[in-house]
Amino acid sequence: TDRPHEARDLFMKLTRQDKNDSEAWLMLGEASWALGDELGALTAARHAIKNNPQLAKAYILAGLIFQKRNELKHATEMFELADAHEPDDATTRILQGIMYQRNGKPDAAAQAYADALRREPNDPRAQRLLAGVVEPPPGR
Repeated sequence: TDRPHEARDLFMKLTRQDKNDSEAWLMLGEASWALGDELGALTAARHAIKNNPQLAKAYILAGLIFQKRNELKHATEMFELADAHEPDDATTRILQGIMYQRNGKPDAAAQAYADALRREPNDPRAQRLLAGVVEPPPGR
């Protein structure tokens, strides 16, 4: 089936009908991201942010795109803005930790995962990721 393309087409239609619908822009961005359209996803995320600067998920989407492009300064800025709007959510700190870990910054990654666990002590993602940074990999 062509569901991702259908979804993107639907959200494009919705954003044409209401250019201020931040949720439609976010969904368009997520559909574009799923289809591998980084530019379309980033453009949609920016529209969502412009229309609703409190929409943390739009900053997360932009951060993921910048991270994939290896634009770490911009990714960090986006994750920090998302974090400012959702200060109790562990997800942004987990994503920052993953970014740090992939870029050879295990101490920063461990701190981000620990911060995520302070927010959500039972988050299995943060627990697993922190253990992977702190403990040596098997076979070493």
